[in-house]
Amino acid sequence: MEFIPLSPYQRTNSGSVHSVYFFTTSGGDWRDAGYRAQLSEAVRKTVGDTPESFDIYLLYLYRKTDILNKTFRGDEDSLFSHYDDLISFVRWNHGNMDIFYSINKSNVVYDLLDDRAVDPWNFYD
Repeated sequence: MEFIPLSPYQRTNSGSVHSVYFFTTSGGDWRDAGYRAQLSEAVRKTVGDTPESFDIYLLYLYRKTDILNKTFRGDEDSLFSHYDDLISFVRWNHGNMDIFYSINKSNVVYDLLDDRAVDPWNFYD
């Protein structure tokens, strides 16, 4: 599984050390354990030890589409308008991964840290 950076794919906030990354990749079925394992491995491989340098480090992973691909030139706000294409959200707090969700059609459906399906809830609420 390959993650392709979206442009803009990094934002760092002043005041506290934040970093936000946006990537796209081919999607998969969140119910498939093999897909979830590939997703977890790809996240760890892509990010490595980098989150240790930040107070908050966020990774948004979108399904590759005709719009969201290596030629995408929208801004961060335009990325957030692609609600149904978000397939995963990961957060590190002071270097510790504390959120890793699979998302399907804007709903959190799986907690990869706890390795369990969850009652779906809207990620954007």
